Amino acid sequence: YILVICPVLFAGIAYGVQNFIQDKMYKSSVELIMLPKANTDQDTTSDANIRLNIQLMNTYMNVMKSSPVLSEVREKTKIDDGVGVIRRSMTLTSDENSLSLSLRVVMDSPYKTQAVANQIAESTQKYLETLFPENKLIVLNAAEQGKRVRDNMTIVLSIVMGIWLGLVIIILETLNQGVIREGEQLATFGFPVIG
Repeated sequence: YILVICPVLFAGIAYGVQNFIQDKMYKSSVELIMLPKANTDQDTTSDANIRLNIQLMNTYMNVMKSSPVLSEVREKTKIDDGVGVIRRSMTLTSDENSLSLSLRVVMDSPYKTQAVANQIAESTQKYLETLFPENKLIVLNAAEQGKRVRDNMTIVLSIVMGIWLGLVIIILETLNQGVIREGEQLATFGFPVIG
């Protein structure tokens, strides 16, 4: 029963902390695709094109995190958070084999995450038109209302910790029992061993 009670208790505590004590966080995602200008030079190798696209992708990601873009996002969405808070709430990922970007925003409101993610994409498009007029950034999938972020790994780890605590309790209880199991233990008290 200890091996059942301890994991259930730990998982219940982790679940309660996540749902009633910690601030609830929500995430929204935007998928974007980069369309670089058409290259008319036939002598350029495909490796050079791939390298150029990867460098341009990193530049786009840096532009998305830049202060002019995030300041416009803050003004348009009318949120109280500063540029640094918005930057920390962003996660940008790109696939090396494609020209797609994925932007994920995690904030404390489902509507705010959606508004901020979509506005970052829109502001980045406008700002990139001034920097790279021949290239385009297109929104493939706009952000939807934020979904609650749940950390299931915490509950799994709490169950594992509960099992380990249960095993430690069982081992300590077994070692501290006053039961004589072998003849040598009885001989330490000076009693003869009959059988």
